[in-house]
Amino acid sequence: MGLGLLESVHETCLAHKLSKAGFSVNTQFRIPFEYDEFQVPEGYRTDVPVNYLVMCELKCANKLEKVSSILNQRKCLALTLP
Repeated sequence: MGLGLLESVHETCLAHKLSKAGFSVNTQFRIPFEYDEFQVPEGYRTDVPVNYLVMCELKCANKLEKVSSILNQRKCLALTLP
């Protein structure tokens, strides 16, 4: 696809390829967040969840500095990593 395209283009093309391969894909899946017994309906969005088992978080960058967005997403979903 090449450099210079928006992240949303990469996201859409990845979702298309995964769908063609038979995977269940839903882009920009909203994840609720709870704080102090207060429910925020859209605390986070994951780019491309695949079969609701794998979350693909796309980044268009030369170098990734931190994985804080992944850690925040894990907190929103109350996931435990092995």
